[in-house]
Amino acid sequence: MDEQKASTGIAVARMTAVLGMAITVTLGILLLLGGWLLPGGLALLAFVPFLLLMRYLERHPGDED
Repeated sequence: MDEQKASTGIAVARMTAVLGMAITVTLGILLLLGGWLLPGGLALLAFVPFLLLMRYLERHPGDED
């Protein structure tokens, strides 16, 4: 099995992306359920940059040494 170590920066960026996705989706759903349509929609739109960050990190895992 080929083990590759991720740098600390990559690990922090992945954790940030996962936490950002979780918080924005949770907040968006709760706001929509509460009847706050515009803030809920904006919170769900804030999910997109975190998703794109995670996709970028998965496609480019780091420097190849």
